[in-house]
Amino acid sequence: MTTDQLTVFLVGDGARGDELESLVASWAAQGLIGSSLWVRPGGITASEYGPPAVEADLIDDEGVTTTDLFRAVGRHRLATLRVVVGHLAVPGEKADRELVEVGRLVAQQIRGVLPRASDGKRGGTRLVRANVVIPASGVVDLDPEMLIAEWDVNAVISSEDRPDLDRASVFVRDGSNFLGHAASALCAVGGVLDGVPGGALDLVQSDSTTHDGDSVVVRFSVRAVVGEDVARRMTSRAMETVEDEPVGAGAFSTWGRGAADPARLVQRALDHVEQGSTWREAERVSIDRPRRRQETPWRTFKEAARFNLRTVGTVAKWTVGIGKQKIERAATRGLVGEDSDTIVRFGPSSPSSLRAHAEQWLRTQSAEIEQIEAEREAESIAVPSPRTWADLREFCFSLNDGGSLPEGFDEPTYAGQRELLGADDLAPAPFLAVHGEDGRVVRPEPAEIRAEGERRQARATALRAKARELHAQEAAARVEPEPLVEPVETEPEPPVEPVEPVEPVETKPVETEPEPPVEPVEPEPETKPEPPVEPVETETETDPESPVEPVETKPVETPTEPVDTPAQLADRAAEEAERDLKSFRDTTESARGSLLYRLSSKIEERRRGHEQRHEAAKQALAPEPPPHETLVRAQRRLISTWRIAPLLWLVFSLVAWAVVYLMDESLWTAVWWTVGLLVGAVVVLIVANHAYYKAIRRYQWEVVEARDRRVRAAENYVHSGREARRLALVYRLLVDWTELIGHVLHGGFGTVPSVEPHIPESAVDALPAATAVAQQVSVDDELPTSLIVTCIQTIYRRGWNTENYLRAYELFKERNAVEEPGGYPAVDIDVSESHASVRRRLVEFWRSGYPSTQLAEEAAGHVREVVEADEIRLPARRVTRVGIYGDGEVLAEPEFYRATIGDATAFVNDMFTPLGQQNRKHYVRRSIVWIPRVAGTEWADGLETERASGSVALRADVSARVAARELTAFSPRNSPAPEPEAAEAPEEDSPVAVEDGQAWV
Repeated sequence: MTTDQLTVFLVGDGARGDELESLVASWAAQGLIGSSLWVRPGGITASEYGPPAVEADLIDDEGVTTTDLFRAVGRHRLATLRVVVGHLAVPGEKADRELVEVGRLVAQQIRGVLPRASDGKRGGTRLVRANVVIPASGVVDLDPEMLIAEWDVNAVISSEDRPDLDRASVFVRDGSNFLGHAASALCAVGGVLDGVPGGALDLVQSDSTTHDGDSVVVRFSVRAVVGEDVARRMTSRAMETVEDEPVGAGAFSTWGRGAADPARLVQRALDHVEQGSTWREAERVSIDRPRRRQETPWRTFKEAARFNLRTVGTVAKWTVGIGKQKIERAATRGLVGEDSDTIVRFGPSSPSSLRAHAEQWLRTQSAEIEQIEAEREAESIAVPSPRTWADLREFCFSLNDGGSLPEGFDEPTYAGQRELLGADDLAPAPFLAVHGEDGRVVRPEPAEIRAEGERRQARATALRAKARELHAQEAAARVEPEPLVEPVETEPEPPVEPVEPVEPVETKPVETEPEPPVEPVEPEPETKPEPPVEPVETETETDPESPVEPVETKPVETPTEPVDTPAQLADRAAEEAERDLKSFRDTTESARGSLLYRLSSKIEERRRGHEQRHEAAKQALAPEPPPHETLVRAQRRLISTWRIAPLLWLVFSLVAWAVVYLMDESLWTAVWWTVGLLVGAVVVLIVANHAYYKAIRRYQWEVVEARDRRVRAAENYVHSGREARRLALVYRLLVDWTELIGHVLHGGFGTVPSVEPHIPESAVDALPAATAVAQQVSVDDELPTSLIVTCIQTIYRRGWNTENYLRAYELFKERNAVEEPGGYPAVDIDVSESHASVRRRLVEFWRSGYPSTQLAEEAAGHVREVVEADEIRLPARRVTRVGIYGDGEVLAEPEFYRATIGDATAFVNDMFTPLGQQNRKHYVRRSIVWIPRVAGTEWADGLETERASGSVALRADVSARVAARELTAFSPRNSPAPEPEAAEAPEEDSPVAVEDGQAWV
């Protein structure tokens, strides 16, 4: 139903009204008329309080639907609403006076609810009320009260039915052409004929000479062409031509061309996209490296000296502690027993507490780190900015349709023209026909394609390995000596020679089985390529003279069709799997090179890398102190030095004293030796203490580094985990947006199916003679290339991808009641993973094909508008009239329409009383023609012409105002002929008519 005008028809009840509605419904199904509402008196239910309930039948190209009249009227914003009452008058039946009251009631109720414009302002809905009387030929004695004086127009349809303007009327008879005649007249008055912009009587207005009982006589002539819509076929051909071009519609533009190096331009675009914050690596928390202390030599010396002094007492405790442990174990055994719950201790434990302290310190530090880690883990991951997806899709669209490019990306040009990328260079086709082993469709996204490729590769590898194994088994079987295999390979000719020596067998009894003659027969199966069954038959032969006969029959029984071995079958299976793998790779090759696929692949690779680093960092989170074996060895060396050095000093001192005594040296010599040896021992102990001191300092630094590794491992763990989750979200969103962008690029305009309506013979037979329908003869004519290019430039305006996406999104919001939060489109903000999310529903909306189909239909409508505006001239169709009034002549479409434009002939005399004829009311006062553009109007002189946008031409011949007494239909039956009256003065705009050789005005 149109949204700017609507017509409500009121016809009487009964079988004739039912047949009329059925006929109109059949015309609507063929596209000859538009939508309309039909009301019957029986469908009106009066109410004691309030307005009546009015039931109406909505007739359109989908059939008949019963609805409430006022609900249907209020469904659209209307510029014009028509109420048309149709009186069907046939001989022998009284007119339905109730229909007049019903018409007044419905019109009054509708008038009360329509919006009205304020004074001096435009707007509101115009109500046009038309009361139409449709008499059959010979109808008289109608009640003049059928004419509704206060309505806009009362019309009486002339009871004539002419196949053409210059052909005789065939009368209008009930049961023959009356219903078709009535339906055609009502549709013309109601403005529902296809392409006719208004009602035929909308322009008929009352004037100062109009009386209450006046009406006009109207005659309609309709011509329609049923056939292919050339504008639609041209649109479809233009879209098919664009699909065949790698770069798309840009190849037909005057401002753009395909990129000279698409791979280079794709890489440039990818580098530009990756500069966005969403695609870059998230920033890490800065962690300072542990730094070594910087101290003066004197301070370092003092610290080392203090450590050495403390070490003296510590070593003494360690030395005593070893013996103390033995004493403690002995005391425990003697006092309470080793198996008791008590341990005897005399003092502090051994100094391995250094590692315990380090472990405790690391555990404390780790607890603090875990607290910080938990707080950071609890933080939500960064959600991509809504502008991310808007910028991405607009960038991809612009690279294909020549739209505005983002700041920072220089416009690619070649030879002064904008370089464009094809749809395959930007996004994979969303309808990639690849199925996995489980039968589901593989989406053209990196994770699924990689997984499917790995499955097919593994299958091909396994089958090839199995084939090699079977070949190896068969080769090994051929090497092994088999008694039955070797004979099969020998030639069949040699058996003839060994037959002669067998003659001694005649003297040998055949019945004895162990006789040696059986052995010579064995060469026969060796020379025979057949199984050993036939040689057995020759062995059983008792006739010694027939050894040659088996040789003659052996070649006949040789099989000619080789049987495939398991290895050969395995080879074929492996080859089939390898071909399938190659086909899969070839099919996905174009997808893998596109901009969005490469971007998705990089995001997926980074996500997997972060997951691996996340797992690796998890292993380094345990707060284990560094190994202290080096420290333990240093401690042992220190203890050993402290044990051995005093003993050696004592031994060497005694030796020195002995030597001094034996050599009779002075006492001071012995003292000096003793002191010197003591100094040497002390130096050794100091060196040992300092070595242990350095070992401790190294261990302390290792503990600090262990803490640093723990901190960095925690940071890597948190960062990699959060980044993996963020990239996983970005990847899932990007996969959906890749499909959406792919739908727009690859299938923004769906197919425009060619419509070739064919009106059935039953519908043609129901048409009146004045409604001529022509059928297109042939649709095989090729459209000129220049016309296709012009159509492409009309449809694919610069920036068409963005326009298609925005229009489809509007359709999506209308069908799904999407609420916009404001600021950004809801689909750009949505990051939900549920199937009820706006993004997922938009993906399903594009998958349904509805937006592509709707966009294609709108494109076809736009082309038709351009055609109607004479910006594109279509080639004329070749048509021929169908039905009983057709002569089989093939005409160009303009010639067929031009038959509605000609000199006006007078109405039939039977419609007018002698008074009406004497007043010259049977002449046409005004002719209005609505004609399609293809027919042209330059030769329609003297006629009011209006443009029809469809394939229907309408002509309305209207008389001057006629009183009821001037019409035969309202004359009493058998009334006497009225006396002639003086002729009225002719009106200024009356046409000139020729009658009996004289000119009348």
